[in-house]
Amino acid sequence: MHGVFITRMETTLGDSDWLDTERGREGVHTPDSMVAQRHILSQNQQAAWLWIAVTLIPLILLVFAIIGMQLLRNRCQHPRRIEDMELMEGVQKCLPELVLQNLSGLHVSKVLHTGSCAVIRIGIYQGEDVAIKSFPASYRKKYLNEWSVLRCMTPMNHGNIVRFIAAGCDGAEQQEKLCLLILQYHPAGSLRSYLIQHTRDWDGMMCMAVSLARGLAFLHAEIQEDGCHKPSIAHRDLSSQNVLVKADGTCAISDFDLALQLLPNPTPNVNDVRVVGTLRYMSPEILEGSVNLKCWELTLKQADVYSMGLLFWETFSRCSSFYPSEDEVPAFRMAYEAELGKDASFTSMWTLVFMESRRPAQPAAWNKDVEIYRSLWETLQECWDADAEARLTAMCTEQRLCKLIGYNIPTPQHQSDDESPRAPLLHPGPVAAHI
Repeated sequence: MHGVFITRMETTLGDSDWLDTERGREGVHTPDSMVAQRHILSQNQQAAWLWIAVTLIPLILLVFAIIGMQLLRNRCQHPRRIEDMELMEGVQKCLPELVLQNLSGLHVSKVLHTGSCAVIRIGIYQGEDVAIKSFPASYRKKYLNEWSVLRCMTPMNHGNIVRFIAAGCDGAEQQEKLCLLILQYHPAGSLRSYLIQHTRDWDGMMCMAVSLARGLAFLHAEIQEDGCHKPSIAHRDLSSQNVLVKADGTCAISDFDLALQLLPNPTPNVNDVRVVGTLRYMSPEILEGSVNLKCWELTLKQADVYSMGLLFWETFSRCSSFYPSEDEVPAFRMAYEAELGKDASFTSMWTLVFMESRRPAQPAAWNKDVEIYRSLWETLQECWDADAEARLTAMCTEQRLCKLIGYNIPTPQHQSDDESPRAPLLHPGPVAAHI
């Protein structure tokens, strides 16, 4: 038994020695070689991580830089985006709700003007002469738009914007209801009707032009005042028919049924940039339908400036200071009437304004050698420039015109035949009191 046990133990030990021998043979792979192998693997991993870091980190930084630039660009194009909620709360806080008022005390009289979507009548409301703009039910959308635009400006009560008084409906049956806007009445009427019947001297025309530019500058401005917020507004239909002349000789912009409040909205609606307005006063980019969608809000405002430049041309064309006597002042003409007549087609207007880049001609009486005339003409040219971004803003136009107020205008009757025109001197004019 003992012999058997010893034999088995030897056999067992022999197996163990054989295993150790085999492990010893495999010692070429352990343990020093394994350490070296692990070191090489560690170096490879470090190199891989270094490659990933060198490659990916710049890409990640580039992505963040692009995102940051886009956010900054959006903020520049759409100012105060971060404060949009607070601004909208300010709008709601200052404005009355869109609730129709009781117009039972309204007395309607004769028709003053019939437009494409509304009729304007004169009437009396609460003892005051008023203009009543009535929209049929089919134009309710335009009525609501004009009402909304007027009410957002009401708390600031700007002197060169028509004053909104009330809104309501008339008609016994729902289908017969007319949507009414009650506005301040200006007996002198529209700028066009006024210029047809009247001429004015340099100071008088400057008074009208500066007040028009001031009204448009207010319209285009985004204003935060006394807890109220007025968004920037594009008129989109500025014409001599849509500007009123006040009793003091200044102008007030009216007719906002096509106006657009430029509220925070980074993506323009196709309806916001479509061809709208009075054909004769449309800017070349509106006629062509080539509005820059990246800065469409600015483009719409600059289209208003183009229209204003044409209104200046119509206005100063009736300035009596350019002529020896009022009898020699030419009759009123609308912009492009000499070139295209009173009823221009879209194609003819598009060809003249966009394709040929033509503008109203400088009147012969505007002596190019006189500095004041040259300054006025350059201002008009910079208002109707073919490049919308190169045009003056409404505020800059106002500042330009203010520098021309109060000049002594040399007229033919003030000069002898051999006297060369001289640049007039600047004097404070009485027109400043009206602005």
